[in-house]
Amino acid sequence: MTRAVNALVVVVWLAIAIWSGVAVFRHPSTMAPLGAMLSALAPLGFVLIRAIWHDRLPPEAHPVLVSALSGLGAVIAMVATNRFGEQYEIFVAAAALALVAWLLWVRFVWRLALDRNE
Repeated sequence: MTRAVNALVVVVWLAIAIWSGVAVFRHPSTMAPLGAMLSALAPLGFVLIRAIWHDRLPPEAHPVLVSALSGLGAVIAMVATNRFGEQYEIFVAAAALALVAWLLWVRFVWRLALDRNE
């Protein structure tokens, strides 16, 4: 179950990050795509760092900063939609999807790993 969730959320975050990165160069306002990109790259970076340096990280370290950065990306996308128009609402949806994927990963992968270690 955890491998499937890991693979699913990593694919979602990569897709959002790549799509937002391309959109930065295609839209006149870069605020909304950068917000969606931040929402996807913060958790993706944490998961990749955790996978690479798993033995060096304390298992009980809570990823609150990652949640805050992902939420900040969603807020940036929302502000851009409010400021520049409804055509940027898709970036709010992408940022929200990245944030929800992060919260699901924390619940079903990270917390279960902590429960197994106890």
